[in-house]
Amino acid sequence: MCTAPEPPPHDPLRLHLSGKRRWSRVERPHLVELRGQQDNYMGQVLDVSRGGLRVAIVDPSFYEATQDSLALVERRFPRGAMVHFVEEGVSRRVQVVRITPHGGGWLSLGCEFESHLTHDEAVRLGLGDESGGSKGVSHVPEAAHGD
Repeated sequence: MCTAPEPPPHDPLRLHLSGKRRWSRVERPHLVELRGQQDNYMGQVLDVSRGGLRVAIVDPSFYEATQDSLALVERRFPRGAMVHFVEEGVSRRVQVVRITPHGGGWLSLGCEFESHLTHDEAVRLGLGDESGGSKGVSHVPEAAHGD
């Protein structure tokens, strides 16, 4: 397995590469609508924190016959997106910071909220005080399998 070399001790990037997340990610099966510049797409949250979320795009209309996931996401969300938690009534502007292709042709997007969730919003999304929950969640929603 190949790993990237660790930055030198004096490198200012070292502060950002601690390997620890700023917020605990909690698995919550929220249904969300991602609102792009022109169209809206349904997604299933894989996990969420006060700082962002990871979401599987489950809307077939999102996908095109292309292998270039970066170009696809850039076309759909050229200036980020508005994510709306359908049942919880929470909406936040996000920037896509990570794209992960998965078997079966679906994508998950790592999104950062432009401003962190308020305490009230975090409670509505089931985050509470964030002392519980799991990190490194790898659950894939049934809807993302396309079965």
